[in-house]
Amino acid sequence: MDKKEAIEKIDRALAVTHDVDDLLYSYEKLKRNSGFKYVAKWTAITFGMYIAINVVIGVIYMFTGSPVLEKVFYSLAENAFILPTIVPIGILSLISWKNNRILKTVKKDLRVKNNELEKAKWIPEDFLNTYDLTKIRGYWIQERVESMKEAYNLLLKEEFSERRHEEIVDKLGKIERDANVNAKRLREKLDDIDHTIRYYD
Repeated sequence: MDKKEAIEKIDRALAVTHDVDDLLYSYEKLKRNSGFKYVAKWTAITFGMYIAINVVIGVIYMFTGSPVLEKVFYSLAENAFILPTIVPIGILSLISWKNNRILKTVKKDLRVKNNELEKAKWIPEDFLNTYDLTKIRGYWIQERVESMKEAYNLLLKEEFSERRHEEIVDKLGKIERDANVNAKRLREKLDDIDHTIRYYD
């Protein structure tokens, strides 16, 4: 496989992985905004805000005696069940139902895209993602590799080096923190000794 052919194939696979990334993002967003938990959560928030607003209006009315605020306060109190519960539940349930319908379409599209990725059998499954394919494409562009096998090996080598670097940085950070703690304890002990000497002098 030459450079041009490799880059063209990688670009085709990248187009699919980008679509998969977008679909997964939409899926997670729609999933958060649908179902019983979504409706219950935002109904509770709406109810809490409704009560808080009515309490504030009631307090202001007590200090001002405004007839307008009195009317608003009692109107909100009379509808304390319908406005902050029944109405939000109805609206949120409609949104949830709509999002669930879109979710089915997203799932179907994801299956189609996953089937397309499965056809790219020349790329191991572990590398069929946007991040890895972008890195591999860069190797070909920079002419650091001459085959896909070399590209895979280089990617694994770099990932291993990055992990080792992170481990070393973490260890150095721990050593530095431990040294600071030990230095602080040593200073405290020296201060205690100095205090004791001065006491007996």
